[in-house]
Amino acid sequence: MKNVSMLRISGVPSSVYFGKKKQPDNTGTASQTMTDSVQLSGKAAEGKPAHSRTKPSLSRIFASFLAMTAPAMATAQQTSPPDKPGFVVAKPDDEALKDIQCPGDGVTATQRARNIQRVVASVPAIRISSSTFTNFQDKGDQVAHGSGIVVDAQKGILLTNAHIVEAPQGFRIQDIKVTIHNPGKEPVTTTARGKHVSGQRDWMLLQLAPPKEGNLALTPAVFHTKDVPITCPAIAVGYPMALESAAEVSPPIATLGTISGNNFREKNVPPAYDIPFYVTDAAINPGNSGGALATPNGYIVGMNTYTYPQKATTSVSYKAADLVQYLREQGLEPLTDEQPGEAAAEPKKPDNHKK
Repeated sequence: MKNVSMLRISGVPSSVYFGKKKQPDNTGTASQTMTDSVQLSGKAAEGKPAHSRTKPSLSRIFASFLAMTAPAMATAQQTSPPDKPGFVVAKPDDEALKDIQCPGDGVTATQRARNIQRVVASVPAIRISSSTFTNFQDKGDQVAHGSGIVVDAQKGILLTNAHIVEAPQGFRIQDIKVTIHNPGKEPVTTTARGKHVSGQRDWMLLQLAPPKEGNLALTPAVFHTKDVPITCPAIAVGYPMALESAAEVSPPIATLGTISGNNFREKNVPPAYDIPFYVTDAAINPGNSGGALATPNGYIVGMNTYTYPQKATTSVSYKAADLVQYLREQGLEPLTDEQPGEAAAEPKKPDNHKK
């Protein structure tokens, strides 16, 4: 008779084995303990019942059940899915996060103030007057205020929001006045006309009228076209106080906030308007439209467009990368911090060479 391999199951008494009797040392007969053990050899292996000398106990029946089901249990454990749905502990990807930087990191308060003054010089105030006539009589006029961005200083071209130059129904635009605020100098006001309106975005180019005498000093904006991470500082520059001021020339206002979101998309809009925006908590009000969203180092990352009245800390700005693409499509070449021109170049410190 061939003995089958012996299998021991954890939790079963050591006297219980399957397939082969346990022989005591130096004897040819089985012990009484093993006589009572379950045997799966001999007649039982051939399919015939094997009779033990004692009445089968409950433990022996349970052991027999384990012997028959153990291979199936092992197979079931091997074929079960190794991973089950549940919760795992996420490990931060430090390699992906280590290069995140905010534009203007390390800029001192003095440098920031100087840089924003330069942004003010590149963000003029815009005033649009429109009137309506009935029976050849002037029945009233409307005045709208906004802001703009100098995108080509040599040609005198500004970028702004188209909605601030739209006349109300029944009105027609009389004139567009632009006021330049250069640091340390008196504001200079000139006129402008519409040059191009984007059919897909709320963008418009204005052409400044050339001065009759002398030169009109313009400071071109410098754009930062890379995405700015959330929580980075953002400064909105524009003229929201124009509506509160009786004077024709209102002061520039700079409000400090952060980039709250850099991939906001408006819902229920045509596909042409479905592009990502910046969301900022910098205070923006009527008159800021068309103005700059700047960084502490003086680069423009967006154009302020609208705010939610019911959400006082949520305002939306077009991204600089989309603005620069539009300007290039119009044959312009705005300055960026990737290829800065002379106006964007940082002042160099003199080298200290030993004589």
